[in-house]
Amino acid sequence: MDAPTTAPVPTFDAFYQAHSPLIYRRAYALLGQREEAEDVTQEAFVKLFRTYPRLHESPRGYACLYRIATNAALDVLRRRRCVAFHSLDALEVDVPDTTQRDPQDDYELDERVLHALQALPEEKRQVLLLYRLGGYSIADIAAHYGRSRRWATVYLHRIGRAFQQHYQAVQP
Repeated sequence: MDAPTTAPVPTFDAFYQAHSPLIYRRAYALLGQREEAEDVTQEAFVKLFRTYPRLHESPRGYACLYRIATNAALDVLRRRRCVAFHSLDALEVDVPDTTQRDPQDDYELDERVLHALQALPEEKRQVLLLYRLGGYSIADIAAHYGRSRRWATVYLHRIGRAFQQHYQAVQP
């Protein structure tokens, strides 16, 4: 009998070649600056390799790398916010007129969203936040939970419906 064949284990170099363009695009989308995106991409791969030297062999490797890169980019944005101050005049952007809006409307909307989120069970709330705010894709969520993409799609749809019901139930 022939010995069972196993899929070849990817090297870290192959993993880097396959995923660095995707990680760079994610970092660039968040940061908007080429140099910072390159730094974040490199930092994400270094952190992944130092923390999990064999994770590049796992199907979850990309999901972890994506999360590390997203967190690193968000750290850069936080540092940037603490240091950089820009004049609105220098931005050359049309700033919407907010004098006609009542700030209380925004506060009430935020309160309704917060109440609807709190009404969800912890796991569902986490999945929804990972998808909507954390930048996780359906494939990332499926990999994280060890399930299929179809499962993640259906689960997110059901969570979205539950959130919508809770949101509509909160009195404005």
